[in-house]
Amino acid sequence: SIDVTIKLSGENIDAIIQTFERYNYKIKYSFNSNKESVSKIEENYQSLMSYLNV
Repeated sequence: SIDVTIKLSGENIDAIIQTFERYNYKIKYSFNSNKESVSKIEENYQSLMSYLNV
């Protein structure tokens, strides 16, 4: 098997992922760094730290 890494600078990569899947490529990992996702991750992290009392 051949692994390929592609780094894209865009907020919405869903259409690109769908194109790869349409041609039967397997996507192992994808990361989307839009502001809404980062905000939710930060909120979850703060909740965890509060729960752990750190």
